Amino acid sequence: MNYKIISPLELTRNNVQFRGNINVTDFERSSRFKKYKSEYIDCIKRILNKYFVSQKISERILKGYTQESKLIQIQSKGSLLNFYWPNRELKSLTLLDNYLITDQSYWLRFYPFLKLIDNKGINYAQVSEQFKNIAEINNLGEKNITTIAHNNHFGHFLLDDYPKIILDDLQFPSYIQGSFKLFNLSRGINDLLVSTLSARSTYKSVVSELNRHNIVESDNILQSFISNPIVNSFIIEQKFNSIRIKMPKETNKNYRIYLARSGKYESRIKNRKEILELLNRYDFFICDPSQYTSIELIKELSSASIIVTEAGTSCLVASLYAPKTAKIVALVPQELITNPKEDMIISGLPYHLASPQNIKFILGKVVDMHQIQSSQTCLYSPRDIEKEIA
Repeated sequence: MNYKIISPLELTRNNVQFRGNINVTDFERSSRFKKYKSEYIDCIKRILNKYFVSQKISERILKGYTQESKLIQIQSKGSLLNFYWPNRELKSLTLLDNYLITDQSYWLRFYPFLKLIDNKGINYAQVSEQFKNIAEINNLGEKNITTIAHNNHFGHFLLDDYPKIILDDLQFPSYIQGSFKLFNLSRGINDLLVSTLSARSTYKSVVSELNRHNIVESDNILQSFISNPIVNSFIIEQKFNSIRIKMPKETNKNYRIYLARSGKYESRIKNRKEILELLNRYDFFICDPSQYTSIELIKELSSASIIVTEAGTSCLVASLYAPKTAKIVALVPQELITNPKEDMIISGLPYHLASPQNIKFILGKVVDMHQIQSSQTCLYSPRDIEKEIA
């Protein structure tokens, strides 16, 4: 069967025939959000100007932030594809009615379980025969289910999936209940869900217990999309602020914190020893986020005045877990900011601009050939860092 590839916003147009329910929440109707969005975009523009990003790339980046800000919740009969990459990370994709609905069509070409077809300028997708032959089939009938697209990558889950789950849990709790299984979620994701969502969510599963490729069929699948990443940041900040407000005042005295990448999350700083010596001179507390629960980390960062962090998920965590009064000093590869590739504009920069209001970038000189710009190892100037932390 051919599934027409369509964006969530396209699906809301009156000329699209869809056998299901579509619920749209327009965040632009909130004056509070509109103010937040305006300030957010102004901050991104200042960052792009500061680092002399070309007009063409700046326009490409800003396009994603100036578009409509909507939550689009789709309920329909369909199939949920669960594909495991060789590293055992899960990629989930839904096929609802006769559509493959996605806001990231760029990545579809990289999914080996899909075959893409161009029919007279209209794009379609098929489930590959190879995937059908090896996938376990589960038919859940009328059971309500939803999904998370990123099962074991905390950064992608936090910014992409978590805000939608928060909103779905408020508006369609029956879909959240019974949708996830604890042992199929990475420790950090599991903790985030258990610690911050409502107690009624029990996180059972539609995913194969044996971590095999599988296709789940259901008459009632909920798939949600947020059309503007500013909404994602706004929702997470509101959630974490509500948690922070309930905490005892002065929960810790660590005002200067370095979020370290350690263990399997290797540092991307080539001259890390030199940088650590500098941070020690300024009494920075070294914090490994992987050793904390979500609630503990919110507490740990609650009194921070300045946080130094590396590129990637560390930068995202620093930006969203810390209060807005904290200054974030992010050590990132130079071209990630000044000349990002298309994949970084889509799925790299948004994680480093999740809270542009209080971030300062220190640009590093790349010393390796890593294809992913955000994962490149760099040399960083201690002098430039000292200017920001002194």
